[in-house]
Amino acid sequence: MKYCFLILNYMAVNETIGCIKSIQNNYCAYDYYVVVVDNGSTNNSVQILKKFFIEDKRIYIISQNKNLGFAQGNNVGYRWCKEKLNPDFIIICNSDIIFQQKDFLKLTTEKYEYYKFDVMGPDIQRKISGDTVHQNPHALFLESGDDVLNSIKENELVISRLKNSILYRNKFIIINYFQHVKEGVKSTFPAIVSGIRKIKKNRSVTNNIWKTERLDCVLHGSCLIFSKKYIDKHEEAFYPFTFLYGEEKILYFLLKKENGIMLYTPDLMVIHKHGASTKLVNKKIVNNELFRRENSLKSLQILFSLINKQENTKE
Repeated sequence: MKYCFLILNYMAVNETIGCIKSIQNNYCAYDYYVVVVDNGSTNNSVQILKKFFIEDKRIYIISQNKNLGFAQGNNVGYRWCKEKLNPDFIIICNSDIIFQQKDFLKLTTEKYEYYKFDVMGPDIQRKISGDTVHQNPHALFLESGDDVLNSIKENELVISRLKNSILYRNKFIIINYFQHVKEGVKSTFPAIVSGIRKIKKNRSVTNNIWKTERLDCVLHGSCLIFSKKYIDKHEEAFYPFTFLYGEEKILYFLLKKENGIMLYTPDLMVIHKHGASTKLVNKKIVNNELFRRENSLKSLQILFSLINKQENTKE
């Protein structure tokens, strides 16, 4: 079996090096390759990575002139892996993912032989205030068209307030400050800080649903394993018209539409270091939130359009 790890790097060279080293340290006995797509970094990431891994012929660095976003950046690497390496599995992971499990690739093959999955997600563990949060399953089911529409309206409202209300912006900055000072404490203004409201039973953060292997659930986008079955049928990993956020829900919708198999298993595990650093509290926080909201809104609008199109087709 041939395994290809695909890492999207943007201005995060140290995290990318850490991810690659964790692969090198654990899977040297396997037929694997690492493909890094640099998404237009301006901090010499490409030169640093090439120099650091110059002696490892299994590592390839692909440079892009501009930031293509999550979906298109990963699609560039996915197509390269498919055409140049012809792997049995493409493991797409964020640059801040760490692999520690020695039998990760062995179990990947075993799970495929049993389930014949298209896409699989592992248990993704993230430390928050000393507690371990399990980010998979990302959701047990996909929201209805009406729920997605409500999320669109909520994002539009928050964006408008952040742009036009000084009081609202100041309130957001204060709340953000206290969240970072004492991370893990629930905010009294969840509509501002927490993002789109989630139905508790549809989340894995606060309960034990992560312990159960399950089919047909939405997987977290920070680590996804695409099988040969999926690779042979698809020229791209992700729907190409989003920039950032919401890709995993669109992937789930499209895969379910073609009766594909999406599998979550707790038998595989990775560490997600996302959110380890604390950002400075200043006006930039509002810009970051606007960026997140506006890109989430675009992804939600695309998802709603796809759902609506399918419902109209049924009629």
